Amino acid sequence: MLSFLNPLPRLPEYTGPEKVGTAEYELSLSSLGFECIPEQLPASTIKFRIFYPARLSADAAFGVPWLPQPQTAHLGAYLRMARLEPWLSKILLSVPFYLRSTMMPAYKNAALQCEDGPLPVLIFSHGLVGGMNSHSALLGELASRGIFCVAIDHRDGSGVLSLARREGSKVPNEQPTEITSVYFKNVSLKIRPGVWEARDRQFEIRLFELMATYKALGLLNEGKHIANLADDPGNMNVIPSSSLNLNPGEVIWAGHSFGGATMVQFIKTIYHESRLQGVKQESDAAFPEHSLLLQPAPRSLVEQIKATSPVILLDPWFMPLRSPRTKWLNLEAPSMPRRNIRSGIWTDVDYDRCALIRMCVALAASAFTYASGPRGRATDNQDRDGSRNSHLVREFHLATTLHERVEKAEWELREDRKGRKK
Repeated sequence: MLSFLNPLPRLPEYTGPEKVGTAEYELSLSSLGFECIPEQLPASTIKFRIFYPARLSADAAFGVPWLPQPQTAHLGAYLRMARLEPWLSKILLSVPFYLRSTMMPAYKNAALQCEDGPLPVLIFSHGLVGGMNSHSALLGELASRGIFCVAIDHRDGSGVLSLARREGSKVPNEQPTEITSVYFKNVSLKIRPGVWEARDRQFEIRLFELMATYKALGLLNEGKHIANLADDPGNMNVIPSSSLNLNPGEVIWAGHSFGGATMVQFIKTIYHESRLQGVKQESDAAFPEHSLLLQPAPRSLVEQIKATSPVILLDPWFMPLRSPRTKWLNLEAPSMPRRNIRSGIWTDVDYDRCALIRMCVALAASAFTYASGPRGRATDNQDRDGSRNSHLVREFHLATTLHERVEKAEWELREDRKGRKK
């Protein structure tokens, strides 16, 4: 009842056992070791927000605005997308309302809680009209259960607005200034002339940002000092050395809608291209020329992406993956053990082209189960060997639900192919 008396609205509290911290990062590509910055990029920096289990201090600041700063510019971008009359937009911008003051229930720049060992890492890609704050409810919830989550702010024109900063001068305490505004680009959602090319250009930027973000996490995890251009210098040392689990095959890759398609494209490109370089294929001898990677993937990333890498796809939008430029990726996935979701039995199967989706079902369930009891906290119902199984019922229910959705998606895909053949 008292919540209704609170004049400042707030998103629902996270339900996990950990308090959640959050920090914004903007890092120059040159500080990450990129000597040559691709001309396709609209800015020379990458931006992301992290959500993580926090260790609170007495002066921890609770509540972070969901609408990014500067709020007037971001609110104006939303109104611009809504195609409101200019006079109406000015009225809405001039009066305070709930969207401006809505808070994420997290502690700004709080210390990272990692006493129990390196944290599992999840890297998230948003969809159309998204941003680094748009999935805070999901990522904050995972963070409250022990997952270190990274939400990328894509600058490919899929978000409402992303502001890029420049590196500040050597003048003490000088704040970096915004020099680039990347607004939403209205690209058709249907297959029309020019759509494939437009989506491919967005993929190029997104895949590079994923590579750069992973490289940044690796450097920060090694204890390297990298200047953070975000507006608050207090979050520079949020990530202690060796606090993240970046072991090969351990990073969780997740995305929603266009972000889901991005992750499929990213995982398959890194996995296959690194293994097929220099291998001539009669069906597509020029396949390297079709690559969407603006630069070769670093060795650490190639070693990270494995056939068993966890992938979580939330309502993925697969239309962009049908671009002619990505045809060379229509390759069979490796033969590997796969668990029958309903029976729980592992069997050896050869994957077809839909196998990546089915593989993601089991991996998503496993990832969420792991998130529900991170680092051994779920001790109430363990096997004799000490392994966690207290959330198997939840995993089974989630996996079954996802399995039904995937079966429907595959049926729709087959019907769509039949329709095109006619």
